[in-house]
Parts: sequence; C-alpha cells; structure tokens
Amino acid sequence: MVITLISIMMFFAAPRLSTNMLSSDERQVSKWIVLTVKSLKKNAVRGQIRHILHVDLDNNKLWTSVDVPQIDALEEMAQKKKGSYEMPDGFQLLDVQYPDGRKEDSGVAEICFFKKGYSDHAMIHLEDDDANRMTYEVEPFLLHVQIHEEYLEF
Repeated sequence: MVITLISIMMFFAAPRLSTNMLSSDERQVSKWIVLTVKSLKKNAVRGQIRHILHVDLDNNKLWTSVDVPQIDALEEMAQKKKGSYEMPDGFQLLDVQYPDGRKEDSGVAEICFFKKGYSDHAMIHLEDDDANRMTYEVEPFLLHVQIHEEYLEF
C-alpha cells in the first residue's frame, strides 16, 4: 500500500521536478513555445482559419501569422514584434525537422495549424551556450508539445 501511494505521488511530482531543473531562460523559451502552439491550435479551430508558426532560423526568432498572406505581408509581419519571440541570448535555433525526412536549417520553416484541429508534426531543435540541446516536438493531434532534453530526430 505504501509503495503504491509513493508511486502515485512520484507520478505527479516527476514532471514538476524536471521543469524546476530548467534555467529561467530555458523555462521562458519552453513556456512561449508550449503556450503558443496550444493557442494556435485552439485559434485555428475557433476561427476556422489556418495559423502558422514561423521558425526564423537565420534571425533566431519565432513568430506567428494567420492563413497564407502575400510575400510582402509575410516579410512585414516578420519585422513587427506582434506575435514574435526573439530567442534569449545564449540560445540558438538549430533546425526544424519533419517526419518525411525534410530538415530546414536556414531560412524560415513553417509549422501549420489547420482548422480541423490538427497540425504539422515537427521537431524544433535548439541549443544553449553550454552545448545542451533541446527538442520541442509539436504533436499533430494533441494540444501539448513534448519537450525532450536532447536532440531527437524522427
């Protein structure tokens, strides 16, 4: 009985322990990505319009847009700060990988969120100054993002 109770307590405490081991900047990056993905999925369904998370690998920032604007509007949105997140000092976006084997390591990679409630399956890889790598896995049918404290590939 005691072992069962301890196991149940550890089941709920373990995710919190791993979150507390992250630095404040890592927590900030993780929080932005997780909350933004969740919001984009919900907003795509609610508004019945496709949303996009842009991963700007050259400029080390992330930003969002709605539907597919013209190229001029896309560049203008990238320059505006609304819906954008610049990676903190010491963090570098490495690449975005898709299940079909494509890997974007320069330019702007896109992760789409569709009005039917699903998204592209993608892995966002980043690295900090200490050469620690993290993978954010955007799940196609789930609201949450899997965070892996290592560089994982499909």
